Amino acid sequence: MEGGDIVQDTTDQEWRVDRADQPPDEQPAMPVPDDLFGILSRQMRRRVLSVLFEQPETTAGELADAVAELEPNDADAVERQAHDRIEVELCHVHLPTLAGANLVEYDNDTGEVTLCDLASPVRDVIRLAQRYEQATEQKSSH
Repeated sequence: MEGGDIVQDTTDQEWRVDRADQPPDEQPAMPVPDDLFGILSRQMRRRVLSVLFEQPETTAGELADAVAELEPNDADAVERQAHDRIEVELCHVHLPTLAGANLVEYDNDTGEVTLCDLASPVRDVIRLAQRYEQATEQKSSH
């Protein structure tokens, strides 16, 4: 078996990443299911992860810009207020939560945000959540 293969441990029926070639602290993030689904229960965190899949290294300000663009609004003043609200929410709630689950690295002092190395099943679940959200948004707009 090659390092990095996803295998099912038949003794306890849990999925794990076989990374014998990496020290435990360098293995891809794989939070327990309840934690991952709890994280994905918030639209803001799904959007942040979506942006980070496209741009794995950024800042909290740039993330706020990208997430604000995903929100419907009309006026520049409303857009600026949305950006400020989103940035505060990111810095004080969502980025620390994502960092606590080892999905991102977040430096509160510099605002730098980096997507962590994620195990394939974690990436798959996040992408599935994104696709499902897009499908429900498309259905509700018709």
